[in-house]
Amino acid sequence: MNERLPGQVEVVASGLVVNSEGKVLLIRSPKWNNTWLIPGGHVDYRESLADAAVREVKEETGLDTKVIRCINMGNLVDDPDFHRATQLVFFHFLCEATNSDTQADLTEITELAWFTPEEALQLNLGTRISHTIENYINNTDTKIDEYIFPPRN
Repeated sequence: MNERLPGQVEVVASGLVVNSEGKVLLIRSPKWNNTWLIPGGHVDYRESLADAAVREVKEETGLDTKVIRCINMGNLVDDPDFHRATQLVFFHFLCEATNSDTQADLTEITELAWFTPEEALQLNLGTRISHTIENYINNTDTKIDEYIFPPRN
């Protein structure tokens, strides 16, 4: 991947992957100070947010997934755990694993593991990941249209 320029806004999409047992897949990445995260990465030109999440999950973990819904979104500016200064606009999608054979891309991540959501919340998680997992536990989704087109009074 090309190194991004400081001062740029980057759009990223990630998947909170859930297996048939209700466990969530988390990864560790040296780019994020080895905190536990959900797999994801940059959205390519002309790619939908959901398609980017599915692609990134596949690239990093080997898993095929199906997007269920958006469960978190936000904006990170110069996150201290990230390896460089930047602004990331992120979208987290709840994804169902359609196969179970994981294969970590060791150029991107150092570890991957399945956890119950409650176990996952006890880990050293990356910024906003706990909120994403809590949204999964509480069956909360993010209504993207309400963020992009807020109601007018």
